[in-house]
Amino acid sequence: METELISNVMPIDNDSVVITATAVDCLHDSIEIFKNKDGVLSDDGYTFNNLVDLVDFWDNDEIERVCSRYGCTFNGDTSELICESGNIVYFIQCLTAVEAHVLALATTQLFSSVFDKLFALIDKTDNSEK
Repeated sequence: METELISNVMPIDNDSVVITATAVDCLHDSIEIFKNKDGVLSDDGYTFNNLVDLVDFWDNDEIERVCSRYGCTFNGDTSELICESGNIVYFIQCLTAVEAHVLALATTQLFSSVFDKLFALIDKTDNSEK
């Protein structure tokens, strides 16, 4: 099954490879996974760097909770999602779950802001009619 998820494996150096998955991320880019000699998987900070500008905040603890559901972790120092077990299926699920979680937060923030402005406008209009 895992071979169906992999479209390419390319050595980076003697200690690691980059795996291109057939799965895509929220930007419809192929998911690239870095695997070191110990079998640890990493996104090299790609997920964080693509999503951090979409929300006003990034809660490392919250992202860590999402990651932990898939046996993965978030390293706040390097901004990497990491899968120590090397399970590529769980790692791809983790990446997409983090993306979905952050995009849901961004959508909630957007609509909250729009509603706040709309209600303020309604209040202003109501007060000007009195």
